[in-house]
Amino acid sequence: SAGFREVGPEGEALEEQVKAIAAKGGLRIVGPNCLGLMSPISGFNATFANLMPKPGSVAFVSQSGAMITSVLDWSVGQKVGFSAVISVGAMMDVDFSDFI
Repeated sequence: SAGFREVGPEGEALEEQVKAIAAKGGLRIVGPNCLGLMSPISGFNATFANLMPKPGSVAFVSQSGAMITSVLDWSVGQKVGFSAVISVGAMMDVDFSDFI
């Protein structure tokens, strides 16, 4: 989703509010402004991408949802698989190191 710190002070305040509410419940937030997560090995797809790459042994993690989509398009045609595909987006809470 969009409309957080990238739109200015109001969005930044909303982002902090979401982060605080999630922390109270012990939840971690991926994003905002991300494509989401997928696990081709299990068939889990929490993205809005309609392609699922074949299972593989290498994970692909990117800040950019556009880059993820481009690589997914390429990987399906080339029969390249991934163990996980993760778009971290604006990293409000979870960042690259959390997925290692």
